Amino acid sequence: MDKLLKSSRKEFEKSSYLMELRKHPSGECYVKLEHLIKESNSRNAVFVSADNLSKLLETLHYFNDEIKYSKREAWMKIRNLEDERLIVSFFLKGVTIKDLSLTYRYEEQVIVDVLVKNNITIIDGINMQPNHYYSKAKYPRRRK
Repeated sequence: MDKLLKSSRKEFEKSSYLMELRKHPSGECYVKLEHLIKESNSRNAVFVSADNLSKLLETLHYFNDEIKYSKREAWMKIRNLEDERLIVSFFLKGVTIKDLSLTYRYEEQVIVDVLVKNNITIIDGINMQPNHYYSKAKYPRRRK
């Protein structure tokens, strides 16, 4: 007989989910996900092994992010795919998000959304500008 280790129930308006962490007599752990539809009183269960759980969670997180970005009104401001490709290309060449925003006349958040959609990691706090300005005291002008 399987042993129940932990459980959690999530209630929603039309359905509920019961998630159980169980241990098989062989020692293997798995997750049982049961969906109850309140109107029809029907139940469906899915059993997921521990080996497959992390891959399924990654996919669910990815789908969740896609849903969030597709719902944003700012996302609809991108005029065409060519702008999106150019934004990605110039960002990878070192152009800052602020400069891209000024060039293409999109909000900075829209530029960030385009980069995230294209799986580009944005690291805050990195100075992208070259340090080519020198102080006069350190490097005085030469006299002829």
